[in-house]
Amino acid sequence: MVERLLKWLDSSEAASLDNLLAGARQGGVQGPGAASSAQGSKETEATAELDSRGLLQLQQQTMVQQDEVLGQMEKTVRNTKHIALAIGEEVDLQTRLLDELDEETDVKQLMKQTAHWRGGLCIFLLIVTLVFLMVLFLKISHLFT
Repeated sequence: MVERLLKWLDSSEAASLDNLLAGARQGGVQGPGAASSAQGSKETEATAELDSRGLLQLQQQTMVQQDEVLGQMEKTVRNTKHIALAIGEEVDLQTRLLDELDEETDVKQLMKQTAHWRGGLCIFLLIVTLVFLMVLFLKISHLFT
């Protein structure tokens, strides 16, 4: 596209600034600071005193600046991606740890419930045995009396 603009600048059609701006709009390139409207392009203070080559240089400088800004944005996005991946890994780790803790807690509660059940069963068996022994003792004592 730059080559096309350079050829156009060298041609006889590049005689005026209006021709340059009209050609840039038709070619899909809009000069920096130039605002397009249905009535035409408006110049800014930055472009008013420039000739065709000056406008091209200004456009190239603007593109270089935009490339630098995009490069910085790319670095920021890349860093954000790495942070997001690290956060995702940490969330996965914490989820696994919580699952393990939940399983251990369930096992401990089951053991406590089982221990209470076993203790209750032992007390019940001791009471039944005690009642059985008392009944047996009473029967034996009636036999001897």
